[in-house]
Amino acid sequence: MVIDLLRERREEPNEELLGLMDQSARRMVSMVRGLLNISKLQSDHSGTGNWKTCELSEVIRHTMQPLVINANAKHIALNFHPPVQEPVLRADSSPRLSNL
Repeated sequence: MVIDLLRERREEPNEELLGLMDQSARRMVSMVRGLLNISKLQSDHSGTGNWKTCELSEVIRHTMQPLVINANAKHIALNFHPPVQEPVLRADSSPRLSNL
């Protein structure tokens, strides 16, 4: 985690680390909001949403984004090579859930 980097370095945070911390905090808030929205959708039983078809690699790449940033800060390379024929899924792409 970014905070661990600050603890290890024992120095003033630079703009890059502050940016990483800000992005991580925003992503956590977004995930909590997303979970609350999912809970609301389940309790409403409305089933409405902005459903679209997407490749699994799109979801994985989106999920990996913050992990890659943290890994790069620790000089670790994360690579993802999706298969030629990858699974396709239907997902709600509405803004209330897209930040998960």
